[in-house]
Amino acid sequence: LEGRVNDIDDEVIGALVEAGFDEILIGLESGSDATLARLNKRTTVAQNRRALQVLRAHGVEPNVGFIMFEPDSSLEDVRVNLGFLEEVGLLSRLSVTANVLYHQQILLGPTPAYRRALAEGRLVVSSVNPYEGTVPYRSAEVAFLAETMAEACRHLFARLPREVWLCADQASDPVLRALNDDLVALFRRVLDGLASKTLEPGPGAAREIVSEIKGRLPPEKGGEDRFHHAG
Repeated sequence: LEGRVNDIDDEVIGALVEAGFDEILIGLESGSDATLARLNKRTTVAQNRRALQVLRAHGVEPNVGFIMFEPDSSLEDVRVNLGFLEEVGLLSRLSVTANVLYHQQILLGPTPAYRRALAEGRLVVSSVNPYEGTVPYRSAEVAFLAETMAEACRHLFARLPREVWLCADQASDPVLRALNDDLVALFRRVLDGLASKTLEPGPGAAREIVSEIKGRLPPEKGGEDRFHHAG
């Protein structure tokens, strides 16, 4: 199923699980009430937490939609999101971590947000889909973090075998667990460096970080046998 967090009801989920239900995608989108309001999501962080609690109480670990970066995000907004993901235990499986740590907001036409960005001259329309667009970040630091994490995660997606993303118990695999922890540590290191001004966003810094990512995180091509899957 797919659903909104405000639709997750304990009795209904219990009945569905009894009937064989075991997988759902829910759109959390943010760990900040201010951001959820800005996105016009009409849900709250408290509802996000409760939805996760109800699903997990019935043995269902959900797939989640999450917008780590939106066009008007500040570094503090990003830090709040990171804290929320850690608090609710959504940074322990590589397949989830690599998804939630890089996603940006995509605007779909003809939604109000799409029309507003178009009217403001900020919309960058997709080259393959005229009904889809993005908006450049106001913050150069947020843009740098977003692009760095996108490069890291794209590299993982391209280099790791498909079975990794389907593995149910990724936390029990030491290689996958190490990759997961490295990805979270990378995010925090870049975020902290940008916030403290010890890391200046720019092509030189980006090349150095991306080079480190590519050399340390993924396996070499043909190295799939390094992975032993518990799921």
